Amino acid sequence: MDLKIVFLASLTIWMITTLATARVCYECINAGSDEECMLDGTIKTCKDNQETCETVVRYKNRQIMITKLCKQKKACLNNLLQNPAVCNPKHPNAFCYCCCHDDMCNDNSDQCWLSEQPEIVPVEKPILLDTMPTQTKCGQMEDSSIEFPEMICTNGESPGSVCAINHAEKIPMEPPVRRRCVKQPDGMYLWQDVELAELESEGFVCPEIYEPTENSVVTCSDGNSLGSRCLFECDEGYVVDSGSPMLILTPGQSLSVCESSGEGGLILKWSGEAPICKPIMCDAPPMSEDDVISRWCSDGNRLGSSCVSMCPPGFGVTPTESSTVTCFDEDGDGVAQWDREFPRCEPLSCDPFTVPDAIVTCSENFEVNSTCEVTCRDDSHVLFPSTFDEVTCRVNQTWSSEPPCCRKPCPPHAPMDMVIAMDSSSSITSRSWFKMRAFVKRLVKYFFIGPESTNFAIFRYNNKPDEDSQIQLDNGNDQTSMESAIDRIPHDGKGTWTGLALHFAADVAFHPSNGQRNNTPDIMLVITDGQNHRFDDNVPDAVKKLQAMDVTVLVVAVEPEKLGATFKFDHLVNVAGGIERNVFLPVGGSLDVIDDIRRVVIEKVCDNICDLNL
Repeated sequence: MDLKIVFLASLTIWMITTLATARVCYECINAGSDEECMLDGTIKTCKDNQETCETVVRYKNRQIMITKLCKQKKACLNNLLQNPAVCNPKHPNAFCYCCCHDDMCNDNSDQCWLSEQPEIVPVEKPILLDTMPTQTKCGQMEDSSIEFPEMICTNGESPGSVCAINHAEKIPMEPPVRRRCVKQPDGMYLWQDVELAELESEGFVCPEIYEPTENSVVTCSDGNSLGSRCLFECDEGYVVDSGSPMLILTPGQSLSVCESSGEGGLILKWSGEAPICKPIMCDAPPMSEDDVISRWCSDGNRLGSSCVSMCPPGFGVTPTESSTVTCFDEDGDGVAQWDREFPRCEPLSCDPFTVPDAIVTCSENFEVNSTCEVTCRDDSHVLFPSTFDEVTCRVNQTWSSEPPCCRKPCPPHAPMDMVIAMDSSSSITSRSWFKMRAFVKRLVKYFFIGPESTNFAIFRYNNKPDEDSQIQLDNGNDQTSMESAIDRIPHDGKGTWTGLALHFAADVAFHPSNGQRNNTPDIMLVITDGQNHRFDDNVPDAVKKLQAMDVTVLVVAVEPEKLGATFKFDHLVNVAGGIERNVFLPVGGSLDVIDDIRRVVIEKVCDNICDLNL
């Protein structure tokens, strides 16, 4: 008879005999196909709270088992959420769930697969004849109390075979249900519950219960009895060694089941040996033979270990964001990696420098501990400071000294503006004036005149500065013409108003419009016998003005020739800005104090010549 006709007849009878308004679903357990489910299953009126028809397709050992039943809607939808993880035909124990919400909508199981259907080996079914021979085995076991059964039998469906039924999805686990295939008085074979003590007395046990291996714990559902499942869980930071002969559930969990050894069903064995839990580790930190870096790790290259990289003096960690690298498991899959690239050591260096008109030669390309020598290109230039030998790049990336500079010898090439004020009052005799003029010419001759050397301005004063005979800084004279210009300065007048002369120097002689350079030091030289006018009280104010302009005032004292006259030393010191060492007194009437002036020029000009922007 056609299968559909049989089914429609059954459906018609059912519709006539029931007036229920509840959901109606197909129900069968572990059928080999939809057709088998329709033949051997039932049409069931669901409970009031079961508004969904569910189909569960299980694929194991290339065979398919279909279970159809009523289900609460929420429970069915929760099962659907597992499909991405378990509904995979390539998985050795795949489950696929599907839900529908109409009467008898779970007729077709094909809709349950998320991807291509697996290759299925049809289950051989016995041929049902009107003259069936005597039953010789129990047949397939069914247990509606276990929703997703996982069965382990000692001898299949044969008489005497004992089967343990576990819930395939319950981990942590519950003890299995055990049944034995027993022949009944009427000659039929049925599955009957069997007590654990009876099985143990018959020797249906596995070897001793596993002891937990190092770095793990073990939990068994029912000791070492048939169907007992032992779950091994590695300690935190450990995973199951991939070479362990056991079913690995997660990176840190593995499962072993007490099952038949296949030797007539009388001997049981564990499905796998106790696993080895190995620490989760990152790759060893990289290290090359020529690497100068040193590393300290809190726990080697194990999970959670942090490694700090350190460089020896003269080297810096690169990249500089962080010298600490940590081993972590980002996805929780037992595969660890370092959270960033390991830094390396790179040589540190000082800022490169150049010296105008010079050749710079360094031993290690400006790196730490390299030394640099400097040589002037032109023999007419020398290094300043004169004590410079070489400069070294220190560990703190600074040079051991400031780089030198190449300049013409100083003195006599002293880049400065010097203003000379000559006292031409009546207390200065003609003989003293001659000495003064001769001294000034020797001084001008000692220092070279030029743009990179000295510019001179000279004027005489008595009761006022003489502007008509003054020589300005931008006079354009060379040594020879300067001597001639000095010879033309006259000697006459009365009064020694040194304060006025100092004001004149500040306001006129050192004015930029008259040739004062803003990139060179300024020195004023006052030559006087110190016999100042009693009303000349402008010296303190004038000195303050010059000091504010950073002008150094030197005083050369001319010995008074007037009978009974002496130096007014306090006055001379006031003119020098209160600095006694800048007052030069004649020896035996001589004005040969050029060496004293040279000392001041070296201190103020030559020792700082590299700072001048020439």
